[in-house]
Amino acid sequence: MFVDLGREAITVLDLHAGIGSQASLRSFTFIVDPDLRNIIERDYNEPSLILLPGRAWKSTVVMAGSILEAVLSDLLIKNSANAVRAASAKVAPKNKKLAGGEWSLHDLIKVSVELALLPSDRAGAIDQLLRDYRNFVHPLKEIRAAHPCTEAEAFMAKGALDAVCNHLS
Repeated sequence: MFVDLGREAITVLDLHAGIGSQASLRSFTFIVDPDLRNIIERDYNEPSLILLPGRAWKSTVVMAGSILEAVLSDLLIKNSANAVRAASAKVAPKNKKLAGGEWSLHDLIKVSVELALLPSDRAGAIDQLLRDYRNFVHPLKEIRAAHPCTEAEAFMAKGALDAVCNHLS
């Protein structure tokens, strides 16, 4: 009886998506590559469940940028029509391979906007926020920027990621 009650409690608690939960906070069915989808789903839970509650502002921004890079890479690589269009986009880097993971987050955003996969009215803010603050993973860049990565930037980064995911789903 107690064993059954314990199993039921675990099932209910997993639905609440707390730390250690197996629940997903967002559906990423628009991600084609199943291996990449698993990584994105795993990583997506960290900002909401661990990093933001733990006041890890810089880590939240870095993670949001990493997830966005994975989402846009899948969008441009796994759809063959998008891949062809991306390679020939005016703003595409000509000496780097998209499928080889050589494009920067900035490149992925610019091309996604040119191909009308992302709304242009939001792209500038998303690019500026996630690209610039994500570069704070390099401490000297953070010092040169002379602007701290605070709670506001962390919430804006998570919000920018969510806005892109909402648009794509």
